[in-house]
Amino acid sequence: MINRIEAKAGRKVIFFPNWVETSVFFPVADKTGLKEKWGFNQDQFVCLYSGSIGEKQGLENIIDAAEILKDNTRIQFIICGTGPYKSKLEYMVSAKKLKNITFLPLQDKEYFNDFLNMADLHLIIQKAYMGDLVMPSKLQAILSIGGVSLITAEKGTSLDELVEKFDVGFIVPPDDYIKLAESILKISSVDSTDKKANSRKYALQYLNIDNVMNKFVDDLSGI
Repeated sequence: MINRIEAKAGRKVIFFPNWVETSVFFPVADKTGLKEKWGFNQDQFVCLYSGSIGEKQGLENIIDAAEILKDNTRIQFIICGTGPYKSKLEYMVSAKKLKNITFLPLQDKEYFNDFLNMADLHLIIQKAYMGDLVMPSKLQAILSIGGVSLITAEKGTSLDELVEKFDVGFIVPPDDYIKLAESILKISSVDSTDKKANSRKYALQYLNIDNVMNKFVDDLSGI
C-alpha cells in the first residue's frame, strides 16, 4: 500500500505501524496443562483462528480443510470469536458432522496470553483481495507470543515478503482449502522451534512500542 501511495503522490510515505505490548503478550515457558484448560489433550495439534468472524475472512476454508482432515483425530481446530458469519459456519460444521472443530467465545483478557500460547498453529485466513491491504492486527500478538502462523496470502504481497524474509510462519494461497489442509498436515509433523524464536525476535525488534516510536521519530527527522 505504501508503494502504491508513493507512486501516486510522488513523495516519501512514512510507515507508522500498530505496536504490541510485548510484556503482555509473551511466550509461556512451561505450557504443560494449557491445552487441558480448553478441553484438549497435550498430544493433540491445535490449529487456532481467533478474531472477527465475517465473510471477508473466508473462514469456510477452515471448515473444508477440517473435513479433509477429519480422520486425523490428532489435528483439532478452534474458531474463536464473534461476528455475523459465525452462525453460518456453525451450521456448516453441523451439516458436515465434523467433530474436529470447536467454536469458542471471545476469551477474557487475563487468560488471552495463555490461550494464544496453547495453540500449535495460528490460522490467519483471508480472501485473496485482502492480502496486500493491511497487516492483520491479530498477527502482531501472535508474533509477540512466539507463535507460528499459517497465512493465506498471494506471492509477492507484504505478508508473503514478511514471512519469507523473517521466517516466522508459512504461506498458503488464499481460497484453496485443499492446499490449506495439506499444509496443516505437513506442519503438524515438523519442528517449528526456529520459527517460534524468529516470531518473538521480530516482535521485540519491530513491534515493541519503544522501538516503533523511536523509528517514527527518526523517520520524521529524515524528511
